[in-house]
Amino acid sequence: MTYRMIQWYTGEIAQEQIRLIHRHPELELVGAVVFHEEKSGLDVGEIAGIGPIGVQATADANVALALDADCVLYNAPFANYAEIPSILSSGKNVVTVVGGTYPKATPHYDALQRSCLEGQSSLLGSGIHPGLHGDYLPLLATSATHTIRHVRIREWGNMSGYVPTTLRFMGFGESIEDLRQREDYAEYMTTAYREMVQLVADGAGLDFDEVRSECDFAPATCDCENGLVRRGTAAGIRVAAHAMSNGRPIVTEDILWYVDSDLDSEWIPEAEHDDYVLEIDGEPNLKLRVGFSQDGGTILDAAKTSTAARMVNSIPVVCSADPGVLTALDVPVPRGWRPFRG
Repeated sequence: MTYRMIQWYTGEIAQEQIRLIHRHPELELVGAVVFHEEKSGLDVGEIAGIGPIGVQATADANVALALDADCVLYNAPFANYAEIPSILSSGKNVVTVVGGTYPKATPHYDALQRSCLEGQSSLLGSGIHPGLHGDYLPLLATSATHTIRHVRIREWGNMSGYVPTTLRFMGFGESIEDLRQREDYAEYMTTAYREMVQLVADGAGLDFDEVRSECDFAPATCDCENGLVRRGTAAGIRVAAHAMSNGRPIVTEDILWYVDSDLDSEWIPEAEHDDYVLEIDGEPNLKLRVGFSQDGGTILDAAKTSTAARMVNSIPVVCSADPGVLTALDVPVPRGWRPFRG
């Protein structure tokens, strides 16, 4: 069976997905939505650096919604539950890299479920973080314990060289004082991580009272990122989400991103590697470390490729499922689907 695909937004990870879709024997790219008007009308293959493939990008969502397609790979910078329902209502399944991890824990669940039923479509969150390190891996690890006091997932990520618009959107280069005063900052930066801690808690049968978010920042010690980040502005960002029980965390997502490794912060001594660490405080204790590498590329390149691959490998899962909002608790474990031979 060949699945007809639309790539929704075309940033760095999405461009890798375009390349994977173009190579895959059971996938056909039929459209792409772009955020920036200057990309509208361009051949999608040119955007992805593989040359023309005969598919034109559009900045008009209605044009894409009118296309005959089975599935959309949705790559907005942050969760946008206002946009996804229209895609689902048009009859297209959605695999999203932001949000969608555990919509049951959000006020958007009913609207998403109605859209799925209207379009006879399904929604699934995927990726690696949000994604793998906040769904299947911690749930799998809990099966090796009989008592759980605290599940903690930590990410350290060197974001140097990432897309400038995304870095700015995250808050890099902004005044730390201004970031601390922004009431909406913690909410939109931790939306997906708040979903993940609730998914793990529910999946492992851990009762919790509330979910808390927190943010912290570290100033740059010098100008970096080609002047995007000036000395004294935010060069380290730490966000966390906690599922709380009786005043203590039982599931934590703890994420540190930085563009300057010489930060004056207690965070950095921990960050010896750019990787993910899963720790369970329980009986017995458990610790897993997961890292990525890629021939001829950086750790960041490897993580982007892995994120793209997991989304592509989730396509048959979401397309074959019954209509509705799906999570890691509802579907089979995604696996390599017709992987390319090296």
